[in-house]
Amino acid sequence: MFWDNELQAAAIQTLLDRTGRFRGQTLFQQGQITDAFFRLYKRRRSFADGERILLEVALDFWNGSGKARFSELYMLNLFEREDIFALYQALCEGPHAILDWIEGKPQE
Repeated sequence: MFWDNELQAAAIQTLLDRTGRFRGQTLFQQGQITDAFFRLYKRRRSFADGERILLEVALDFWNGSGKARFSELYMLNLFEREDIFALYQALCEGPHAILDWIEGKPQE
């Protein structure tokens, strides 16, 4: 899905950081998913729906195994949904678009 692990990890961490729901946590770094992510992911059922969905989306972006349901995205706020869709659009356009998305540059 991504072209390299560093870019993939940076994009997913950026997505999670922008939500403000996972403050101060480094869940993806140096091109790798961290143990901290998996500890959170194992507890996802105890979180509010929004946090659970975001963790599932993050794992879907990582390796497709998060099993996030499109039909549940309405539970996220508008900005979270827009960020998910914008990241997906950037993926379709290539690495330069992903870098622009990470840097917060508007998509054309």
